[in-house]
Amino acid sequence: NNIKKLSHIHGTEDDPNYYLIIDVGGDNSVLSAITHREKGFFENGYNKIIGLRDMFSEEYRCKNNHLKTVNWDVITDLKKESQERIDNLGNNSDKIHFFFAIMETEAWLLGIKDIVLSINSQLTNEFIKNSPLGYDLDKDDPQQTYYHPAKVIGEIFGLAGKEYDKKESTLSSLIAPVEKEKYEALRSSAHCSVFSKFIEVLLN
Repeated sequence: NNIKKLSHIHGTEDDPNYYLIIDVGGDNSVLSAITHREKGFFENGYNKIIGLRDMFSEEYRCKNNHLKTVNWDVITDLKKESQERIDNLGNNSDKIHFFFAIMETEAWLLGIKDIVLSINSQLTNEFIKNSPLGYDLDKDDPQQTYYHPAKVIGEIFGLAGKEYDKKESTLSSLIAPVEKEKYEALRSSAHCSVFSKFIEVLLN
């Protein structure tokens, strides 16, 4: 329930596209925050609400019988339940878009070509693939393959003797070197399909 200003500002409130980013403090609160605030946002001139949360959660684990797998039947059920809550909001429901990052937004990071080279220049795909981890980031679709993507990133950090702690500074150092073209490459690839849909709604 904290409204956070962007740490990297691009443009002004007079720009054609203006975004207000709200951190609701937890994945389970994203949809309820939208349903409680949507009327106020639209009354104040916003024309779209986009919700984003991780699929990886206690709710998912329970529905998946605590199996550490990417289960698309469970994913489909949770997405359907969320969409039904949005549809019940009435007139503005078509302006609300809700996304689950599968299984976590870290899957999107793993989908960006060579992003881990910013951790250490030795962390090429070949090096990671031939390590005890055996991950093939070029071949694997992180959305389909990795049950706990944040753990995967942590393990890759470990190869370089570092720790992934999810802090903003750690994420910034990981993302800062990434150029627009690499996001576009992920968007147009066959990997991380939710990322592509999210970007499409974000930019339209």
